[in-house]
Amino acid sequence: MLIEGYKTYGDVWKLGGHDLAVETDRLPTSGPLTPALLRTSSACIGLIRWDAGQWRLRPLAVQTKVKTKIVQVHGGAWALGPTDPKVVQAETKSGDPLAVLCERAGRLLRK
Repeated sequence: MLIEGYKTYGDVWKLGGHDLAVETDRLPTSGPLTPALLRTSSACIGLIRWDAGQWRLRPLAVQTKVKTKIVQVHGGAWALGPTDPKVVQAETKSGDPLAVLCERAGRLLRK
């Protein structure tokens, strides 16, 4: 569900005069979605469910402002590879992992 026009108060968002609990504890620690991004977001796509007498939202993607630029961040972004420039540079220095594994397997098979 797409949600816009809400006010964030920590783990609770106000939407149309109603409270919506946000499941920040279920965010993957290795993913790009963080509680800080959720607090500054302006739009969110997530799963809504009724649990223990209240609506709960599990965020999948958010639109937020970083510095002066509006960006979209989603939970699957980590699958596209690292986004940190330092990590990308370190990966290019180490080479292609598949090529390294093939080369090492070839050495083991030749022995």
